[in-house]
Amino acid sequence: MQDLEVKRITNELQQHKDIVNQYKVHASDMDKCTSRLQEQNQELFLSSEHSPYQNQQIQNELEILKIELNDSNRMKNYWEDQTHINFRECNEKYAEIDGLEQQIKQLQSDNFGLINTIREIENNQNQMALQQQRHNNHRNFYTRNRQSQRY
Repeated sequence: MQDLEVKRITNELQQHKDIVNQYKVHASDMDKCTSRLQEQNQELFLSSEHSPYQNQQIQNELEILKIELNDSNRMKNYWEDQTHINFRECNEKYAEIDGLEQQIKQLQSDNFGLINTIREIENNQNQMALQQQRHNNHRNFYTRNRQSQRY
């Protein structure tokens, strides 16, 4: 049961890591794209003259890209936070599992000790039964000998 729980937690953690990695790649791509577009816009501003309308369009595109980049960074940060939360929860679960494994080892050790104690008790009972049997045999032998001596 604990192995299944460990596998489940490990799978969940891996899924969250995969999602975070996807968002990191996406955010990185968005950073690169935004940087590239900012460079292109800067080059366009510096290299040629634009009409106020074109300048406004470029500014609008740049603002839209900044908004998308911020959204992407927020999502990346959210998933990183989720990963940290899940990582902490997994560490707690692993610690709990480790504690349970230690308890299992202790119980197995206690069980082994109890089994040895039971075996000792059984051996003692067997020895007592043998001693009782010997005693009865001697008593019967003694009683028969006394009876045979009377007759």
